[in-house]
Amino acid sequence: MKLNIKDYGAIGDGRTITTKVLQQAIDDAAKQAAILVVPPGTYLCGSLFLREGMALEIQKDAVLLGSPCLDDYVIADTRFEGRTCQWPLALLNAQDIEGVHVYGEGTLDGNGIPFYTDFWEKREQAIALDSPFSNRDVMRPRLFFIERCSSVTVEGITLRNSAFWNLHLYDSRDIIVSGITIQAPHEGVRAASSDAIDIDACQHVIIRDCDFSTDDDCVCIKGGKGPDAHVTNKPTEDILVEDCRFGFGHGVITFGSEASIVRNVRIRSCMVEGENTLVRFKFRGDTYQHFEHMIFEDITIRNGGWLFDVRPWISRQDELLGEDQMSVVSDLTVRNITATDMQSPGVLGEGSDYLKLEGIVLQSINFTSAPDATGSLVRADVHEKQEAPVGVLSYDTSGNIVFNDVIIDGEMLSHA
Repeated sequence: MKLNIKDYGAIGDGRTITTKVLQQAIDDAAKQAAILVVPPGTYLCGSLFLREGMALEIQKDAVLLGSPCLDDYVIADTRFEGRTCQWPLALLNAQDIEGVHVYGEGTLDGNGIPFYTDFWEKREQAIALDSPFSNRDVMRPRLFFIERCSSVTVEGITLRNSAFWNLHLYDSRDIIVSGITIQAPHEGVRAASSDAIDIDACQHVIIRDCDFSTDDDCVCIKGGKGPDAHVTNKPTEDILVEDCRFGFGHGVITFGSEASIVRNVRIRSCMVEGENTLVRFKFRGDTYQHFEHMIFEDITIRNGGWLFDVRPWISRQDELLGEDQMSVVSDLTVRNITATDMQSPGVLGEGSDYLKLEGIVLQSINFTSAPDATGSLVRADVHEKQEAPVGVLSYDTSGNIVFNDVIIDGEMLSHA
């Protein structure tokens, strides 16, 4: 059975706020165990809440457009950067339900430019005054938030211009994300904090046949931060990313910036074109981190950024919750990688006595630098420069790293 939002009086002119009408349609679809159809048109709205027993079909040329007004979003205690605080809920939300199904060829559009502009202006003001500044200082809604759900399927849709993270999966399991596109601008007004998919304390997640281009991390493995994160959060484990295409981004797969216990992550058969970093780990001094059993394999990169960015990290707009916590990477394999026209092989473990590398295997990697490589990344602004040596992998010589058929600019690399 299908219901149509037009039958509830939804106006798709992109100007008329339709939140109440759409929520009524969602509630009725749940009562009737129906599929709710969003037909072509642009429907301006704030926070919407999916219900158990219904599905949402967003048809081609249909857009759920986020309101540029923060007052149209529910502000509540919610998961934000690895902790709980007051923060806007998303444009589309699923909480405590089983059988989430959102599909179609339509679009969720976060209408993010007003939020980006506000963020960058306040950040620059804080820097000029040498004042504290964090992401929490500028509230911005996520685009799609799935919390404490199971049996989740998201397929076909496009997510774009999210004011904050695009698709945030938290404390959920048995998730399939297939054939979606996520886009956020990295030129002009840059999309601040525009992670494509955040997998946060989740289990059994499959991401396949998706396209990503954002001004932040593409697939980000999270799971809490702070000295007690490894006790208070569930592990993030059993993650598969396959047959995906990555454009511009800060990391193809990023472990962190809020993650504690991560196990069993595999990335395979993917294509990367444009500035991005394939293997990125963000290690925090305030969080015990143990990442184990990870494989990157059968990946082609063209015109890329770095191969590795594995080192301590903190953003200027993050908060520190402690210090001297240990981080361990164990059983990481990177194999069958062809990377051409790159900026740098990057950094593999550097800069901290509290970072330990165990069982790292690099196998069958062929890396070539771009003719005009500088080792720098254009994504970094003047306040957070990102630079690495051209044609040289900077790695921790005390780490347990095995090199097997690793070629950088025609030279075979072996352990020092």
